[in-house]
Amino acid sequence: KDDQQAKQNEKPAHRIKLDAFYINKYEVTYRQFKKFLHESGYKPAGNWDRYDSPEYLDHPVMNVTFLDAQAYCRWAGLNLPTEAQWEMAARGTENRKYPWGEQWDPNKCNNSETNNPDIMKKMNKIQDKRGSLPPGSIPADVSPFGIMDMAGNINEWCSDWYKSSYYKNSPSLNPQGPEKGAERVIRGGSWSLPPSRCRASARWSGSVESDLDDYGFRCALIIKK
Repeated sequence: KDDQQAKQNEKPAHRIKLDAFYINKYEVTYRQFKKFLHESGYKPAGNWDRYDSPEYLDHPVMNVTFLDAQAYCRWAGLNLPTEAQWEMAARGTENRKYPWGEQWDPNKCNNSETNNPDIMKKMNKIQDKRGSLPPGSIPADVSPFGIMDMAGNINEWCSDWYKSSYYKNSPSLNPQGPEKGAERVIRGGSWSLPPSRCRASARWSGSVESDLDDYGFRCALIIKK
């Protein structure tokens, strides 16, 4: 059934089947992204180094465009997850509202309402003394499959083109998103977003050139039969 807070672009709730896949436990960090740039010679489109510093090497890389994220995944022999894969990894098979369960708690993920001082002192201060955390810093933000930070920390690029009404006609087996579109799907809450955006079913989009202060990614891999 639909989440009572669900927006129109999250409806209707529906069952799908997915081939087995792997997904990164953690978001890609500055350290990992810099290794990719050094070894590949890739010239990023986004301002990925805006908050890069030795102090934050193990924070998730941000200010990356869709194309930057896609290029990293290809270099690593992986893919960006589809939004169906992403949501399965976040919600599990119990249709959870948040990765940890049904009840909201502002200190169970990194979001705009997090107020635990022990958590906040670990943030890189981007805006209003808030920012990202090293992946896995909040143990409670864990999905049924052990995947970290899917409710908060940073927004994550998915591979699908975005269409607000896609769920009305999406296939029931391995949905990949529309064949074309103007923007790509973005999933997951972030340090700058309110609780409504931290729900596992929340979805929105960004242009492939967007490189906002909370845009990052993780990788996935379909298991070949």
